[in-house]
Amino acid sequence: MKYSVILLFVLVFCNLFSQNKGTILYEEDFQLSEKSYPVNRTAALYVLDSFSYYKRLPKDIQKVKQNEEGGFIMTIKPEGEDKSFVLVNDSLIYTNYSLLRNYMLVKDSLNIYEWELLNERKEILGYNCLKAKTTFRGRTYYAFYTPEIPIPYGPWKFQGLPGLILEVTDSENRIKIAAISNYGKLPEENFNDLEKKLLKKKKVLEWDEYKKKYVKAYKNHHKNMKSKFSTLGVKFEYKGNIPMGFEKFSY
Repeated sequence: MKYSVILLFVLVFCNLFSQNKGTILYEEDFQLSEKSYPVNRTAALYVLDSFSYYKRLPKDIQKVKQNEEGGFIMTIKPEGEDKSFVLVNDSLIYTNYSLLRNYMLVKDSLNIYEWELLNERKEILGYNCLKAKTTFRGRTYYAFYTPEIPIPYGPWKFQGLPGLILEVTDSENRIKIAAISNYGKLPEENFNDLEKKLLKKKKVLEWDEYKKKYVKAYKNHHKNMKSKFSTLGVKFEYKGNIPMGFEKFSY
């Protein structure tokens, strides 16, 4: 059956956040095209009172340990090597995207996914999980979520299922994001006013606005590259999908 993300669903689960605050670590493995390099990195999802915060961790703190009480021993620097993050509250998804080394905050509606709930089940890290499917911005994804942790969040932008998302893969086997730790206590970090700090004094773009800026910048970049190569007598041409990360489109 089709499962559409609606605001009412999220608001119901918001009542559970105070009881389910915590942290979980994920490992991202992806190679977005045949010509791109494979990437492996660690990220953390922090679930707080009224929002979630997904942050890719700097390389120097990629190795973290889970203590006996289910918490994590790690230190999060204010500015890591990767400044990208995803923040999901009860009304919007905010993503900090890079554009030629500049970062821009982009917002999406909560109902950007239309999930299809499937019958397949499997166990991940001791949690009983159910499978769901969705198509989003050029890719088809499969997710495993656990109703045992009744919060509608997951890695990156993935959210809106009736349980924490523990694993996501795409149909081309280019992307895999999988939980590598049990859901545990929040680290001893200062999360006070985190949402305000992340969104403060930043211009927020709609997705279509950001996409236009990205395409324009990308075309200008290739125009400059073509000009430089032509002086060397080398033909430079690029056609196909714009390498925009997990989201892709053609021009």
